[in-house]
Amino acid sequence: MAKVLEEFDFSRKGVKKKSKYPWDKWLDGGIWELNQEGSPEAEIEGADFDIPVKNFRTNLYVAAKQRKLGVHTRLIRNETGIVLQAYDASEDEDEDDE
Repeated sequence: MAKVLEEFDFSRKGVKKKSKYPWDKWLDGGIWELNQEGSPEAEIEGADFDIPVKNFRTNLYVAAKQRKLGVHTRLIRNETGIVLQAYDASEDEDEDDE
């Protein structure tokens, strides 16, 4: 049930929670192939993420947008993996100018 508080410390607002995934690494412009936990490839090469691949892709788009990046993606292997490449989002704006 909702309640009224006498006070609350809002100073933690700017504190960033450490991400579960190494977004800066994966969004460096390289072409990355990532494996979902439980996939045959993950058994051999190791898992990179442990949520449904479509949910991961959504999180990836959000992480890219927060960094002012765009990202190309393709789901692979019956949606148990994803290939991605980040790019400068201003490239999208430049295409609109032509």
